[in-house]
Amino acid sequence: TMIIFTASPHIATLNIIIYVIMLIPSFMLFKKMSMKTLRDSTTTWTTSPTANTLLMLMLLSLSGLPPLTGFIPKLLILNELILQNLMPVATMM
Repeated sequence: TMIIFTASPHIATLNIIIYVIMLIPSFMLFKKMSMKTLRDSTTTWTTSPTANTLLMLMLLSLSGLPPLTGFIPKLLILNELILQNLMPVATMM
């Protein structure tokens, strides 16, 4: 993200905003369900399956998997890195 700030600050800002929007509810769910590790989510499945499903979807989206929200900023950053001829950085990402 630091390299993309110099190349395209708007895309970097969008990436950080989306990341924070997904991260804050994830931490709130961790706190609400009294989870300390992801392994604790297996025990909370019976008490709150909806919250547990939302948490897993948010965590998968944070990783940037293609059908989820976190993939779009990653794709925009990769596109901008390629346009700026920063192929080694784009490959490492």
